[in-house]
Amino acid sequence: MLIVIDMQGAQTESRFRGIGRYTMALVKEMARQRGEHEIILALNAAYPETIEPIRAAFGGLLPFDAIRVFEVAGPVGGHDSANDARRNAAEVMLEAFYASFDPDVIFIPALFEGIVGAAVTSVHAFQTTIPTVVTLHDLIPLIHRDIYLQDTAVSSYGQDWCMSIC
Repeated sequence: MLIVIDMQGAQTESRFRGIGRYTMALVKEMARQRGEHEIILALNAAYPETIEPIRAAFGGLLPFDAIRVFEVAGPVGGHDSANDARRNAAEVMLEAFYASFDPDVIFIPALFEGIVGAAVTSVHAFQTTIPTVVTLHDLIPLIHRDIYLQDTAVSSYGQDWCMSIC
């Protein structure tokens, strides 16, 4: 089985918080336990300062060529509607990148990246045949909208995601 894992949760500002630690710890353990399965880590070129540290963290766990880097045109941050067309194109490009490996499954440990910064995540914008597994973190903002979703750009971005997967 070939598993493609999106590592942006360990690249964005989330890397300094629980989501980044969770992403790294879970994926490292998956690499340790992979047996005959193949794992490819997908890293975003827009976070160049994170690429070598992630490569080093997986040294001895995965072959060097199991860590692949994708690049999309930016800016793509969901906080600005002027980025919508680029972000939509980037989502298709990202999924095409995943699909190019002909994986059995895609795993996205941190789905809600991309409201700010250069992260882009997507589920079935380009392809619908490869099973995609996601981890949803921190849905508290949906419960306490009055506190966390006052910014209409943030609220709209979250609603778009929720409508596509919920």
